Amino acid sequence: MQSAREHRFDIQVLRGIAVMFVLAFHAFPGIARGGFLGVDLFFVLSGYLVTRIILDRLGRGTFTFTGFYLRRARRLLPAAWTTLLATTLLGWLFLTSAQWHDYLRQLYCALAFVANVALLFQAGYFDSEAATKPLLHT
Repeated sequence: MQSAREHRFDIQVLRGIAVMFVLAFHAFPGIARGGFLGVDLFFVLSGYLVTRIILDRLGRGTFTFTGFYLRRARRLLPAAWTTLLATTLLGWLFLTSAQWHDYLRQLYCALAFVANVALLFQAGYFDSEAATKPLLHT
């Protein structure tokens, strides 16, 4: 749990704005060009927050790698698994046979945290085929 000292409302607002840029980019690609920069901004701000938490806990002598990664897993994995489940159900309904085969390889690799390995052999990040890769961003 974060203490009040660790919580930065200003940084959280900036991360929210970054997410809105990404959503606008995907919802209105012709209008919101460059929205992918929101991803970069989000990760830079997140890196700042994570580094600050680590340094604070190191200073207090309470940091452990196990605890750090368990907290991240409890926070991120439920949303990731929910997204993968929903995407799999929709993919089963809407993807062609060839796309489904590629998707399953992406899914297995996403579950093993090596999705880029599968995607490396399927399409380039900015290729037109990338639009048919539901797990491109994993």
